[in-house]
Amino acid sequence: MHDESRSRWRYGIWLIVALWLALWMMRLTVSYDLVERDQQKQSAYIMDVWGNGRWSSQADFRAEMASKPPLYNWIGAAAVEVLGPGHVAVTVPAALATLCLGLLAYYWTRELWGPQNAVLAAVLMLLPMVGPKMVAYVRTDGLFAATVGLTAFAWWRAWERGNSWWWAWIAAVCATLVKGPLGLLLGSLGLLAIAWERISPGKGSGHVAERPHGLTGWALLGLPVYLLLVGGWFFWAWSDWGQPLIDRMIHRELVGHAVSSHEAPGGLGSQIWKAPLYFLGRTAPWGFVT
Repeated sequence: MHDESRSRWRYGIWLIVALWLALWMMRLTVSYDLVERDQQKQSAYIMDVWGNGRWSSQADFRAEMASKPPLYNWIGAAAVEVLGPGHVAVTVPAALATLCLGLLAYYWTRELWGPQNAVLAAVLMLLPMVGPKMVAYVRTDGLFAATVGLTAFAWWRAWERGNSWWWAWIAAVCATLVKGPLGLLLGSLGLLAIAWERISPGKGSGHVAERPHGLTGWALLGLPVYLLLVGGWFFWAWSDWGQPLIDRMIHRELVGHAVSSHEAPGGLGSQIWKAPLYFLGRTAPWGFVT
């Protein structure tokens, strides 16, 4: 990288960091309500790690165990240890996730379409409603989006350049430890492009033939590592909590939210219509096209 290119690279990075920091400071200086949308529960999980040393899985102020894995709470507890208990510390995981998304948009777009488009992509990631809200939103959504994005980028980078696949698996582990195995699924869906690129080898970006195609045996070796790390955490949490962990995280959260509702009668699949209807209601009219 020559001097001019390096200077533009640094300028873009500092611009994104400054914009992110301004958004975070603005959110922290306006009124807030941690009672909104269960943010108080997430804060309680963080304090449970920091104050009670409950690392495998946490409980809230009502002694109800968390419904999701603990990566957000681990990062939050580290922030509380450094900054002390308070509103700033519990927003640190969300703030870092927002910065990660901005930098990821910049870096990925820069590789594809150059530095000017990269800055625009980062600004469009940070400035719309998602950025200002997510930067200090004490929930797992932002961190989940960042880890899923990192997983997708790592898969793309390895596929595009033939680099190591291990980073994709590590990012998938982080996504799973934020919100469950859906992180691996969402972050890896881009690999479907391998199939249609094989079907149409003459189409695409013009350098298709130079790319390695498909998942090699070496790439699949990351799956046992993924299962070992995620399964190791789950066994650790199960040894601490027992059957309530299965009931809460698997039956009620993972399966219950995917195909039914734990609050409604009717059994498996009775509420499966809720998710698409909710999506269409929030995104009309463009959701119908999607």
